[in-house]
Amino acid sequence: MKRHWTNEELVEHWTLSSKELDLIGDSKTDHNLLGAACLLKYFQYEGRFPAQKQDVPPIVIVHLAQQLGVVPEKIIPYDWEGRTIKAHRAAIRAFLGVHEATLADEEALVDWLCQEVVAEQRQEEALMASLYTRCKEQLIDPPTPDRVRRLVHTAIHRFDERLCATIMQRLSLETRTQLDALLTVEIPQTQSREETTTALEGASLEAETAEAPLEPTPPRPQSALHALKRDVGPLSLSRVLQEIDKLERIHQLGLPADLFAHVSAKTLDGYRTRIAHDMRNEIAPCSR
Repeated sequence: MKRHWTNEELVEHWTLSSKELDLIGDSKTDHNLLGAACLLKYFQYEGRFPAQKQDVPPIVIVHLAQQLGVVPEKIIPYDWEGRTIKAHRAAIRAFLGVHEATLADEEALVDWLCQEVVAEQRQEEALMASLYTRCKEQLIDPPTPDRVRRLVHTAIHRFDERLCATIMQRLSLETRTQLDALLTVEIPQTQSREETTTALEGASLEAETAEAPLEPTPPRPQSALHALKRDVGPLSLSRVLQEIDKLERIHQLGLPADLFAHVSAKTLDGYRTRIAHDMRNEIAPCSR
């Protein structure tokens, strides 16, 4: 919530009506009166209860205190974890016609995020804000922030699983078999010869200086997919031929030209970013 409010905004969003004053008027102490007022008006604006007094801007507390005829400092002794605040929340929910989020509500919220939001937005904080807005529209008292964060992660994971399943259904059995083959760990013969030769040359050089025989380092097994993702490196004829072979192997997979036509540009950009990040992390240890 923003911390600075104009007088006009305070009057518009934080003024207690006569019915609201009647609701919180049952509080017998000043700190409970002010605390209940903060809960009520905060929920009306944000669609959720504040977790602590620091969530409520000081200028808002002052504005509410002035309407109640109490000093703002009375908010300090208000208990944010005891039975009183639970009773206040229950009374406010009943007054506003709001109910606590159920497991069915959470499932519906996750599905809504999958269908309406995740395709265009994957940032955690933005998705949490969308979920809170949805709860406010549906008159739901949302779960705790930690629970909301877990629901957001569930929505992202479920969206990815559904998208992958949809894409796989569009692939022929032959294409899927070839894709699985790309994940098979193999040692290309040329790579094996090059790495073995390099290892033997290095072993011979060290043996001459240290006068101790060394075993050649065996080539590191890699999948065909890893070879396809490998950086081109310095330009040369052999490198160009290697890249042509890569393109030919990709072409032989028989992927439909419109395979991702139904996927939003933002979703594809997000996947590209993740892949690039994973590749950098994969290459970095090798460079060290």
